[in-house]
Amino acid sequence: MTICSLFDVINASGLGNLTPESFKDIISKTTEKANEAMATFSESQEKALASLHAQYKDGFLSEGEFNRQYDIIINSILDNQGKTIGMAVSSLTKNIKDSYSTEMQDLMLELNDVVNNAINNEGNLYALKEQGAIAFTGIKDSLLDGMKVDSATKEAMSQLYKELQPDMEKMNAIAESYKKAGLQIPDELANALHESATIGALAGDEASLWYLYGEKIANDPNYAEILSTMQQQGVEIPQALLNGLQASGVLDQAGNIVYGKIK
Repeated sequence: MTICSLFDVINASGLGNLTPESFKDIISKTTEKANEAMATFSESQEKALASLHAQYKDGFLSEGEFNRQYDIIINSILDNQGKTIGMAVSSLTKNIKDSYSTEMQDLMLELNDVVNNAINNEGNLYALKEQGAIAFTGIKDSLLDGMKVDSATKEAMSQLYKELQPDMEKMNAIAESYKKAGLQIPDELANALHESATIGALAGDEASLWYLYGEKIANDPNYAEILSTMQQQGVEIPQALLNGLQASGVLDQAGNIVYGKIK
């Protein structure tokens, strides 16, 4: 059984009767299996590193070749962490969406419309050009006020999203490591960050809405140009928005907004 299938089996146990307490237990079991898988992979790579150091010490490898192979091994550990955590969290968010499938049908369409409306509003684009950081307040309000989630569903999403916070912190830390290494985050991690943000958005979480907004505007050259200029001028841009841009591949190693995607 693959690790992804194992995560799905664990999460299937909570379908139909998901509560914050049962979800906490499912998260614990999922995290345990994820940590075991990452530890096993890391141990194998640590052995590879030890062998690499021995070969270099004995003169079988040049410094350049040693550095090249060293980077490959280190990056493979990071890649494994990103993919494993990503698959684990995606399984958890799928559990939430499946458990609230009736509510999700309309809410996901509404969420998509709210984000798109904020992006397509020419007034927001103009405000960013002319008003700078002040414009973020108006955009934030349009995102938060646009979501019309009934109180019961919003409260349920809020409680479940709260349980995801430790894993969110792990994913963001790993994503930051990818940025520092000059690497594009893997699809598994990008998908998990997106799915988690959708749950957060339904809970009324501001950072989640900024994240989804950042993902969307990453493909718009007009926004990329304006935000890049603002960044160069030292204007403070919401970090969650920048995180969304990074997931879409438009931040370089130093965290600068660039035109076109980082390869």
